[in-house]
Amino acid sequence: MLLAILLLPLAVMAAPDWVDQPLATHPRLFLNEEIIKTLKANATGREADVYQEIKARVDRAMKQGQSIQFILHEGILVDAAIVAIVSGEEKYRQQAIEWLGEGIDHVEKLYAQRKALGWFSFQRMGLFMVYDWLYGNLTPEQRRDFGKRLMAHVEQINSGDVIPGENRYGFPAGGFYGTWNLFWYAGLTLHGEGIDDAKALEWIRRGYDDYQQLAEHRRETAGDDGGLAAPVYGYAMGAYPRAEWNFLHTVNSAYGRNLAAQFDYLPMLLNWVTWSIIVGEDGLYDYGYGDSHHTSNRFTDLKDVHLQQMRFFFQEDYPEYAQLAQYLAEINPSDRKGEYFWGDLYPLLLPETAAPVEAVGPDEAWPQARHFEEFGQFFMRSGFEPSDTYILFIAGAKNAGHKHFDEGHFTIFKQGFQAVDTGTRDKSDAASHKHITEYYNRTIAHNTLLIKMPDERFPHHWGKVPQGNDGGQNKTSGSEILSFQTNEYYTNIVADLTPVYSPKKVTQVIRQFLYLPPNHVVILDRVSSKEADYPKTWLLHTQTEPVGNGRQWSAQTDSGVMHVQTLLPTDAERMVIGGPGREFEVEGVNYPLSNKYIAKALMGDDAETFQDLPLGHWRVEVSPGQARESDVFLHVIEVGDRADAATMAPVDFRETAEAWFLKINQGQQAAIVRLSKTDPKGGGVRIERGGDIIFEEDFDGAIQPQQGIAKRTN
Repeated sequence: MLLAILLLPLAVMAAPDWVDQPLATHPRLFLNEEIIKTLKANATGREADVYQEIKARVDRAMKQGQSIQFILHEGILVDAAIVAIVSGEEKYRQQAIEWLGEGIDHVEKLYAQRKALGWFSFQRMGLFMVYDWLYGNLTPEQRRDFGKRLMAHVEQINSGDVIPGENRYGFPAGGFYGTWNLFWYAGLTLHGEGIDDAKALEWIRRGYDDYQQLAEHRRETAGDDGGLAAPVYGYAMGAYPRAEWNFLHTVNSAYGRNLAAQFDYLPMLLNWVTWSIIVGEDGLYDYGYGDSHHTSNRFTDLKDVHLQQMRFFFQEDYPEYAQLAQYLAEINPSDRKGEYFWGDLYPLLLPETAAPVEAVGPDEAWPQARHFEEFGQFFMRSGFEPSDTYILFIAGAKNAGHKHFDEGHFTIFKQGFQAVDTGTRDKSDAASHKHITEYYNRTIAHNTLLIKMPDERFPHHWGKVPQGNDGGQNKTSGSEILSFQTNEYYTNIVADLTPVYSPKKVTQVIRQFLYLPPNHVVILDRVSSKEADYPKTWLLHTQTEPVGNGRQWSAQTDSGVMHVQTLLPTDAERMVIGGPGREFEVEGVNYPLSNKYIAKALMGDDAETFQDLPLGHWRVEVSPGQARESDVFLHVIEVGDRADAATMAPVDFRETAEAWFLKINQGQQAAIVRLSKTDPKGGGVRIERGGDIIFEEDFDGAIQPQQGIAKRTN
């Protein structure tokens, strides 16, 4: 498998002829003579605050005599060159050249010692950028010496065994921010330098084709819904889009061409981002999905630098998404621009757009639920205000990037995280790394189902294989969506989760997730195991201790509350696990976090105690009272403001030979739900108000299509 990954970039397509003829003069990497004019104008005008932050970082580093590792890692080398170009001051020019030479020495030394520079290629890209930008200030000897050594280093770092801590992966399925992407930038920089022109041209062609393959993969994962390679906000709106921005900017600077149309999937990312947002009483949150830390789940930064470029590159051809970008920029909780690895450069490169963009965000025409097919994510919400209910349900994922063994999981936010995605990515030491391997990525850390077969073994996550047996899933993707419908009265999802469990232990796992806005959820699970004595467990994780009797309980987080009632199985038994020393327990063993990680999380996220961190500190396990091959779990969940919903509204339950019936009191109205016993896709919903039927519909068993910024249909 590793060999196949390493060989992927060699399967290239033919680049167009114009790729062979980049700009003959320097600079040509992000900058050329015309773009420098824009850079200077922005530095003293629209982006003066950004430039002053860059200059302050450089001044600080020069005064403190920072190490070259720090200079490269923090992007100070590129910052110094920016200040040299804008200010024209010789001290910055000389400092940048000095750091350039030291930087080349440093990467060579690290390589000889088999030590890593860092996980991202941005530090090494900075070496090429400064070489190119200050080319006219280098001596002929420096040009040849630096260029020859940089070319040799790109070959070295991308051949042989991978140095631990270096990243030669992420192509085409990941972020493409490792050393593989250096070929394009090295080739452009060193083209025509007489060092090895044939190799430089080969690298340009290879780099161009790599980016076409990357675009094709990301276009496929975005589908007709939106998203970018991974269903995790910190990646999709972190470093991932920089692959496209870097390529588009350098094609523009080196060739005078705009290739934004080749990356037409990019603006749709904003659709996914908008659905990923939870509006809380004290700010914005996300769902803390996949490889997220869960230490706050806050949308602390919408990466305005990405939003700026979305508006610039796509305003003309995709006006609806440009308007959405403007909306996101206006609700952005942070005023940071790029802030890492010379990311502050981007705003300085963008000229003024032709016209201002109107901010247009979600409105009443948006549907109640949105299905992102490639990621297997269903977002549901009753509105877009702090008092609304926000739900994420996971099933049918085709893309498993940074995903856990969590098919069938759901997260519920109602004035706080009521049903939570738990654990965190603590890699402080070997002991805490067990938390990741044995708990965090495993099914037991999520709100789904366990079927425990003795001695079952499970796949790795981040290279580590769990030693315990949580009874969970052995695949991160592969479940199938059987049905999906959404309208203003309900959202109904039926998912066959059977394929993500070992066929040695299950014959059927089907979950039906029915959302009745604004505050009710019905979950029906049909589970059949190969052996009756394989224990089945229904999981629900909470932030605070659940209280109540065996069939009905509640948990309160922030100003919200969640009530849960078990209707089936009739002999259900409930176990509560959690609290200090048992938060992350598997088979009686707790896998705690390191004190170092907890201290950092508390300091960084303004939480007062460990229990305040939304990592999930308690869970309820519901199991049948007797061993059976087949069981049905049926639960009703109600969320609300705990000041107004201290107890759960009555739920009437009855069954016939053909169906289960629930009547759920929703204040001024009641929802009558019919669930077929024989057809997982069968049933329907009726809404009654004041004795009148205001809505009635059978589930149609189809998968409702959605695309782009979907609009509500009646």
